[in-house]
Amino acid sequence: MNLQAITDPFYAFLIFLAAAALDVLCAGVWLPVYYRFGIPLYSRRRRLNDLAGSEIETSRLAAALSERFRARPEHPSILFKALSEREIAAREKLFENRGGIRYLPVVHSLIRLHPERESVTVTGYINAYVLVALVYAAYRSTQETSFIPVALLILVVLGLSYAAQAGLNHHILDQITLDPP
Repeated sequence: MNLQAITDPFYAFLIFLAAAALDVLCAGVWLPVYYRFGIPLYSRRRRLNDLAGSEIETSRLAAALSERFRARPEHPSILFKALSEREIAAREKLFENRGGIRYLPVVHSLIRLHPERESVTVTGYINAYVLVALVYAAYRSTQETSFIPVALLILVVLGLSYAAQAGLNHHILDQITLDPP
């Protein structure tokens, strides 16, 4: 299959659907490698107080954060799962029917606790379907100038979704460092 065939809208859509299905599957089964590796779009580190850095148990923290980040008008339910003694995966609840602001999940997040440095890091890795959409929009825009408005619309929607998720990740970091469960 050549590049021209892959960039055909029908095949591009199939690749997009496959990437979206892969994201849903990996996120749904909490695949550790999915949360630990990728292209980071968001990364923030914050200092923990001396006591919190040594006493945090990730499974209890994950459960407490899941409770705190239930669906609200400004965001969907955020689920957390301990992957190790120092790592917690975070993602939106899949297919949740709720009111309020809606956005496309652009990133999936990993919270890393660093007790030796008395800090915590939240990193958001780009979802595969977003990468496919961006690459396709960029390529298609270089081939057909009439596609540029569509590419700009894709960028605006994904940019606004990213801003919502970055704000939510920042709030998660605040909850861990300023008001630990």
